[in-house]
Amino acid sequence: MRELAEIVADPSRTSAVPRDAIPGLLAQLEGVRALLWTRMLGRPEPSARPQDLQPDELLTAAEVAEILEVDLKWLYRHPQLPFARRLGRRTLRFSRRGLEKWLAHQQVVQSRGRPG
Repeated sequence: MRELAEIVADPSRTSAVPRDAIPGLLAQLEGVRALLWTRMLGRPEPSARPQDLQPDELLTAAEVAEILEVDLKWLYRHPQLPFARRLGRRTLRFSRRGLEKWLAHQQVVQSRGRPG
């Protein structure tokens, strides 16, 4: 969050931000923005969990394929996965936080059993 604060204090620093760090900074900024809008509109503030305040890590398809134990081609054929992030026409990355939530949900679904 310190880097975001430095950019807000001196916007000219944006030119020094590496491209791969921009999505994380934008996610932090959107989180702060949502909290400020909530506060301004007088709605109860959602409880911010520590992991929600940390920047999300974007994983490569190879990293996610290894975690899920699937073929790399399978991932590219399923860009609609809820944790997939298209960064460009030919660039696909995956949210670590989203992947962890999706895996937890899959475990709950599997533990309940599939309907007949």
